[in-house]
Amino acid sequence: MACSIPLARSLLVAIAFQVILRPCQSAVVKDMPELEDADAESCLLQKPVQQHVVTQADVTGPYLQLASAEQEFERLSRWPEACNGSFGPPGPNATRKSAYCGIMKSHTPNIYSGIINSPSSEKNTKPSDKYRFEHQVAINLITTTVQAETTKEFALRLYNLIVAGAWLNGVAAPEALTKAFGSKCSLHNAGFVNNKSSTIETVLLKNGNIREIWGLVYCLTKNMPVLEDIFMKANASFFEGVLGAEAGARAFAVVQERKVQVVATASMPSNVKYAFGIPDFLWPTKNSWVNFGFGASLPQDVGGGVLWIGSRNYTGCTEVGLMTDSPDIYPPLSHREIEAQCEGKAPPCKLQWQPGANCINIVADSFYAERATRNGYRMVAGASGTTANVFQLALSLGFTNDDLLAFRVVMTAWLVQSNDHSLIETILAAEAQMPSEYSMQWGRMSSDHDKWPDFQRIWPKGTTLKTSWGPVFESFDFLP
Repeated sequence: MACSIPLARSLLVAIAFQVILRPCQSAVVKDMPELEDADAESCLLQKPVQQHVVTQADVTGPYLQLASAEQEFERLSRWPEACNGSFGPPGPNATRKSAYCGIMKSHTPNIYSGIINSPSSEKNTKPSDKYRFEHQVAINLITTTVQAETTKEFALRLYNLIVAGAWLNGVAAPEALTKAFGSKCSLHNAGFVNNKSSTIETVLLKNGNIREIWGLVYCLTKNMPVLEDIFMKANASFFEGVLGAEAGARAFAVVQERKVQVVATASMPSNVKYAFGIPDFLWPTKNSWVNFGFGASLPQDVGGGVLWIGSRNYTGCTEVGLMTDSPDIYPPLSHREIEAQCEGKAPPCKLQWQPGANCINIVADSFYAERATRNGYRMVAGASGTTANVFQLALSLGFTNDDLLAFRVVMTAWLVQSNDHSLIETILAAEAQMPSEYSMQWGRMSSDHDKWPDFQRIWPKGTTLKTSWGPVFESFDFLP
């Protein structure tokens, strides 16, 4: 090819693309075809290529370096489309428009900026092979002590928070549990059993499986008034009484910081609070990849202008098409799950679950789809908002940033096996809040010797984590 760059050479440069204008209509895809190689992709998109030498920081260390979204969007010539440079256009709205552009440039997601065309470990494998590989990884993670102990501790803290929070309002525990977990989910949600307080207590405190426990957590994240009521009222003594002195102090600090942001956002005009604010206590941080799931534009009173199009397109949900005894389900359904799904019929019966893969299409020319396709990653439903929500909730329950390494394992295990997200989608969603030593790697580097170096970052080789609540988790094998 006339514009091809040899692969070896491409591994020594960082590519800066200028995106040509495309029609406004966004295509939607389920499974996107993969390009033969990164250089062919550049030619197909007719993007002029500008090269510069990779710095030493780009090619050393166990993981690739990250750059700010401002740098990446300028590289992709997207910011000027809406913001006309760093300071906005001249005129009466210049200052306000510049302020909005500055917010987005400063707080949007971190994006890998090294060798932009580095292939993923999944590159050039068939969609069916990617699916099997990822689900086996998820099963391997489910069986780990990390998953079991982290899920158990989280469930205990969450139960105590809900019950103690209800006491503030003079509400008994059974009513509080039903209100918190039972009102927003149905048999369409994997792991949902019923909304009886006795069942919820048993699942959270005794013998719930990963699906049942985190299914309840998912229900709660869709029921923000319950958490908001607790977080707006509770003081430091409350958190220390529920979680212990150290964890309680951490939790109170996190909640107070988030409260300031939530209160400030509440006073913003409704047309800007979701793109430019933090409207609730679990909202993804402004440097989260989850923000790319939804389109963002400047307010109309400062000229409008699309900052980016959303990567997700809700299509309406369909059921998973499996039976309750399907060997594709891990762990196998509990007696509670079977009884609920079959609704009085003799098992096996058809599952009523509606996973993310059956509800969402990926918008082909969204930023996420472009990057995932270029590198060859499997896509399901975009960067996982649930992962970001759970991370914020974990910090609000007194877990530490280092503890989030264990939570990344849990989110990947749960959401990939349930077919709500892919591996890269949980890893991307976790990235904004992960300590730098656990940061992700996008694609493969020329120096990588592992078969799956990018996915190995889920739990970096040789890592030992001493959790804030006691258990010590050693390095473990989870990749085939």
